[in-house]
Amino acid sequence: MHWCDPNLPRTLFKSDIAEAYRLLPVHPYWQIKQANHINGSLHIDRNCAFSGRGSGCNWITFMSLVSWIVKKKCNIELLGTYADDTFRPELATNVTYYEHYWKFMPTNQVKILHLWDEINLPHKEKKQVHGSVLTIIGIEVDMNALTLSMPPDSLKDLITAITDFITNCRRFSLKEWQHLAGWMNWSFNVFPLLQPALNNFYAKISGKNAPNRCVQINNAVRADLSWAVSHLEHDSGIHLIQQTCWDASSADFTFYCDACLGGMGFWWPDKCVSFYSPVPDGLNEEQIFYFEALCVLAALHHIIDSQFPPPSSCILIYTDNDNTVTIFNTMHCLPQYNSILISAADVLMKGNLHLHVLHIPGEQTYIADAILRNNFNLAQQYVPGIAISPFTPPQLMLGAAQK
Repeated sequence: MHWCDPNLPRTLFKSDIAEAYRLLPVHPYWQIKQANHINGSLHIDRNCAFSGRGSGCNWITFMSLVSWIVKKKCNIELLGTYADDTFRPELATNVTYYEHYWKFMPTNQVKILHLWDEINLPHKEKKQVHGSVLTIIGIEVDMNALTLSMPPDSLKDLITAITDFITNCRRFSLKEWQHLAGWMNWSFNVFPLLQPALNNFYAKISGKNAPNRCVQINNAVRADLSWAVSHLEHDSGIHLIQQTCWDASSADFTFYCDACLGGMGFWWPDKCVSFYSPVPDGLNEEQIFYFEALCVLAALHHIIDSQFPPPSSCILIYTDNDNTVTIFNTMHCLPQYNSILISAADVLMKGNLHLHVLHIPGEQTYIADAILRNNFNLAQQYVPGIAISPFTPPQLMLGAAQK
């Protein structure tokens, strides 16, 4: 039976290669650059060094080939690889005896170790682990509850680092900015909706390349990081794996959104209701993207404010604007749109909701299009009995389009 059958106990395994980078030799022309002075003598280091700039790239290239062999030749799918770690879910009952360690281990873990033995990749017993709860790349993964969470000490350290960054009077170097960004990106495995916290952050350091040069923090970055800290401190810190992927047939709420120079409109087919709002005068076509995104946010607010959806509800919103689809599904955008994503993230985290925004050809949004153009009679011809009401966009967003 398949490993993800909810009625069967599951486990995770993680295998670690010993010495990693140091296993790879470097070209003789490069070896002369790796001379070490030891007890008065020079010794040539003939293998990749852990501190070498190219060592990571070389190792990733090598491990990509090894992982390809595992998947294609050993027929082991659902494989994850990070640096020298290889991990995978497995049925808890699927075990095989591994003679080198004199014990039973997950069957696919044993297959991987046999391959490593065949190609002479060293490994140590203490680094070959498995269990129903396992720490993978610093994230605690529970295979039976299907959750990801941050260890409490790691979460506390991250909160302290962010708080210090936004309250310390000194300016931080570009290298320190990049270090904090990497740390926060790691936390997004558990808190994916906090990604808007780095949109102004990245804009601030964009184009800068002197690692030791100090970068002044601004109010936008400070506000976004403070927002992230508030959620890190008070949210559960548990991410449900099973809610990551779902399709249109699983949606609990489906809306259609559109915007133009004449206004914004969205409609809810299941309830045969629609909503209209004008946009400010004097806009040009380039500014419509803002209101396309704002309309999606307004639909999301309508759901949480009027329908009180149960936790874990799946919300599907269609729009004909590719940029709007991209920013909501990646949570990445230019600074002028970031307040929209932050507001959306607040709504989703407050209600424990799950959002997908999908593209739909413009001709298929004809009902929303008729509504946003204030052509209510046409909309009622398309859908007899449709109710049309005005809506007020989320107040937090007003005026941002002028940036």
